[in-house]
Amino acid sequence: MTKKWFAGLLIAALFMTFAGPVCGQETAVKGGLGGTVYDTSGAVVPGAKVTLSGPTGGKTQISDGQGAFLFTLLIPGIYSVKVEKEGFKVSEVKGIEVFTDRTSTIRVTLEAGAVSQVVEVTASSVGIDTTSTAIGANLTDDFYRSVPVSRNIVGLFYLSAGVASGGGSGAANPSISGGSGLENLYVADGVNITDSAFGGLGTFSRNYGSLGTGINLSFVKEVQVKTGGYEPQYGKATGGIIQIVTKSGSNEYHGAISGFFQPQQFEATRLHPDDFGRKNLAGKTLHQESYDASGEFGGYVPGLRDKLFFSGSINPSYSRDINLSPSSFGLSALGEMKLRTNTLNYAGKLTYKLTEKHTIETSIFGDPAHTSTGPFLTLTADNATVFSKLEFGTRNWVVRWNGLMTPSWVVNSSFTWGNNNFNELPTAPNIYSITDVTQTQGRPGQRGSFTAVGYGFFEPTESNTYGFNIDTQKDVRFLGKHTFSLGYRLERPFYDGRRERTGPRFPIPQFNATGVDLVAISQEPASIVGQLTNASFRLRVAGSSCTLCPLLNVPGSGNVPVFLQQIRGEFGPTTFSTTGHYAAIYGMESWSPFKYLTINAGLRWEQQRLVGTAINYAFVDNWSPRVGFIVDPRGNRKTKIYGNYGRYNYAIPLDLAERSLSNELDYIGARWAPAFTTNASGQRIATVNSFGTVNPVLDSAHLLSFASGGTTGGGLSVSLQSTEGFNPGTKMEYIDEFVGGFEREFRGGVVVGARFIYRRFGRIVEDTGGISPEAANAGVVQNFVIANVTKSLDAFTNPISHTFPSGGTPDPRCDPNLVLDPVTDTFGNNLGAVCFETKGVNGQAAGAPIPDGVPDGFPNASRVYKALEIEVNKAFSKNWQLRANYRLAKLFGNFEGAFRNDNGQTDPSISSLFDFTEGQFNLLGDQFKPGVLNTDRRHIANIYTSYVLGGTRFQGMTLGLGVRVESGIPINDLKAHPVYLNAGEVPVGGRGALGRTSPDGSMDVHVDYPFKVSEKKRLRFGADLFNIFDFRKQLRVDQNEDLQFSVLNTDFRKPVGRITGFERPFYARTFVRFEF
Repeated sequence: MTKKWFAGLLIAALFMTFAGPVCGQETAVKGGLGGTVYDTSGAVVPGAKVTLSGPTGGKTQISDGQGAFLFTLLIPGIYSVKVEKEGFKVSEVKGIEVFTDRTSTIRVTLEAGAVSQVVEVTASSVGIDTTSTAIGANLTDDFYRSVPVSRNIVGLFYLSAGVASGGGSGAANPSISGGSGLENLYVADGVNITDSAFGGLGTFSRNYGSLGTGINLSFVKEVQVKTGGYEPQYGKATGGIIQIVTKSGSNEYHGAISGFFQPQQFEATRLHPDDFGRKNLAGKTLHQESYDASGEFGGYVPGLRDKLFFSGSINPSYSRDINLSPSSFGLSALGEMKLRTNTLNYAGKLTYKLTEKHTIETSIFGDPAHTSTGPFLTLTADNATVFSKLEFGTRNWVVRWNGLMTPSWVVNSSFTWGNNNFNELPTAPNIYSITDVTQTQGRPGQRGSFTAVGYGFFEPTESNTYGFNIDTQKDVRFLGKHTFSLGYRLERPFYDGRRERTGPRFPIPQFNATGVDLVAISQEPASIVGQLTNASFRLRVAGSSCTLCPLLNVPGSGNVPVFLQQIRGEFGPTTFSTTGHYAAIYGMESWSPFKYLTINAGLRWEQQRLVGTAINYAFVDNWSPRVGFIVDPRGNRKTKIYGNYGRYNYAIPLDLAERSLSNELDYIGARWAPAFTTNASGQRIATVNSFGTVNPVLDSAHLLSFASGGTTGGGLSVSLQSTEGFNPGTKMEYIDEFVGGFEREFRGGVVVGARFIYRRFGRIVEDTGGISPEAANAGVVQNFVIANVTKSLDAFTNPISHTFPSGGTPDPRCDPNLVLDPVTDTFGNNLGAVCFETKGVNGQAAGAPIPDGVPDGFPNASRVYKALEIEVNKAFSKNWQLRANYRLAKLFGNFEGAFRNDNGQTDPSISSLFDFTEGQFNLLGDQFKPGVLNTDRRHIANIYTSYVLGGTRFQGMTLGLGVRVESGIPINDLKAHPVYLNAGEVPVGGRGALGRTSPDGSMDVHVDYPFKVSEKKRLRFGADLFNIFDFRKQLRVDQNEDLQFSVLNTDFRKPVGRITGFERPFYARTFVRFEF
């Protein structure tokens, strides 16, 4: 380890010694402006004085021997350049826009004449960045204020080619270039605002997904969406990189006061899955409305003009979801339930120019929020025990220093802190959660699956992430121009919280209802007896053989035996405290031997340590090479042909440290008889409480598991493996990416580009269990190991199995306690029987985490993304602008990534996908077979444009248009897991076996008109109209054949998703904005 650390530091030292100082992630919040000075004959003009003027004052340079100049560390905004040279007229170029993490380039032509003469030119474009192979989009405030987009930054993500819906990860977490929604990196003003536990944007909850973004459009200057071709200063993500830069002060005072109004009356009628014959209802979200007001002000501190600048913004917002419970449930008596969220978005920034060459900047922003009390988790309930209140939000702070040591040497450093917190407050913390699945047969009077009582699982958390960055960049001229870059990044995330379930904890019994000692028959370890566990339950119908199950009058079925199945319970510590260490060193050289060619080569070294409350693990020495080239055929920055190869490592969020490296001890699947009385006939009759459901009684007398006269099968599972080990040598997950394309600028600043992107997983990290589903159900002890999953993985002792006809005699070599007869699928079909020997081929216990020289039976994990993207862009000039793109893509494999859309699992790198090997009875269906993945969309097209009217009575009116059209996603045939019993796990007939959803799309319109109050004051009125043709296509299909193992889903292939099942219909937002 010490030698490898020394090698990394030696590489850094060599870069420093021979390359000189070198650009990193810190400079990503700034931009650059460069160009070349020519005379009218096309010859370069060295020695010209170049003066830059912009928001925070001016800078001056002298063009070099090749007529070139370059200004770095510029805040995004509009600049002008004045060029002077004796014997030439002064040339002034105005309206040059500088973007985040890009170098805008201009060509300045000097005409012969007196210096007193001035030639003014308005920039129609900023040229093509011929120094970078990165692909993506830079979206500024001038752009997004002119087109129809949502009020939060999330809507901007989807304007970039390569960005599609992430599905169940939520709109805030898109799929970028084939990655799942939890594989992106979100950075605002240099602060990593990615949730440290799951990888989502801002505050992310296991129950609710992304809640707070940490930043709002009112104080956003620019959003950059990188979809590929990243430089070595970027890492941690196998999806996309989203960078946000907040507004800065300037040497002129400016500000705005705005109000935005989107009442429910501005929305057309929605379509609801409940109206399409569903038996398992979800309720209806009738409308969503929102209101917000913002005030922003920026400028300079009096007496310190051109020295100290400030910008501040406050943006309180108020939103409501207007919901309706189905008429068959008790909550319907409340009528329309308005679930409210109040958020106070704020931001502030100070920029202090110590000298023309040194700047210190600090910014702070956040979005504390709270909700009303209501049914946020479910609308299908009879009582208010499902109610809760949520409190959440983020706070972020950064301080940075930028220094121009010499005209060719830049140094940057920053310290960042990001905090997010989430708190759930159930209104009935002492009531167990019971999900009723006794009425799922679709018979008259039945209500489907619903929450009978209780809130269930909740997880209040707090996260703090501290970061330090230092990077440097040096230009050297030798055999052309060399730009050397070197940087170091350190992050320390902390993630703490509690895992709770409503209802009191109860002691785990040793004996069942018929007095069987569960310890004696090896179904319970003695160490857990008497320990306190929490629990959530599912009320199920039992078979007629369950004589200990009390009878319950179930609508549509009459008096039938029922029992409570314990869905989940934990008897370990409820609190957790986890942390991580992440470090990266990165270096890059960009060499332009002449103006027609640039070659970029770089390397990134990364190391990550995950620390739980019990154990920790370090992924050491992970290397990510990057190499690319850019050809400028004419050397005029109007055309580029480029290619790039990059390897991107994925930094695993701390959910793994919470779940697998801390003390999570599970007591699952126990079957209980609810409270009952005995009638005169000796029948047990379930007691129905005031909530209209049964009462759990959690003691030996009511434990049915393994009891004679109880339910078929014991169902009990105990996990004593509170932590998971790592397979020796496990490295970070990574993808390899190849990009090739071209861009060409035409007259009027129109830029046309096309590119091909190819990505594939080179290595993944997942937890694995070395036994099959039938082995687990037969009683073979399952162990887990986190590993790089491949076909050749050998981490376990393979069990030795023997199949035989159901009802027959097991092989005498088998352990009599390791027999499964019969093996059944979810429909109850008898597939045969199997038994297992106690030891594996190496003489160790079957399933033990000990290699036996035989591959364990896993497949090669795969995810391949191929895409052709075409773009046409035009910066604002001559009253109009355009951003249009089209993507043709295919996403194929057997591993979706950090987020699973089939079962909705938000456990990066510890999903259930590889918990079992394939086995002999095909109980996992086509889970390991490659096919089209869940977020595969073959076609996506975007057109966003705006035009400002001039020379008419409506002069200054802005008309904007947004069009997005996309093809559908695959529809799978999914069955429940044969061991975990939960729905959505096992694809049958291949991925996408049931076709695709229909294409969908929307056309949106923006209009605003400014009234001139004075020379510098405007009162602007406007509106955004979304989905003007009121398309309401179905977006989601219920793909689950069963609600859980052996409980059929009568709504299979029907619409599903209370909010996301159909396109949102026409809705509108109006606004008024006073600018000064």
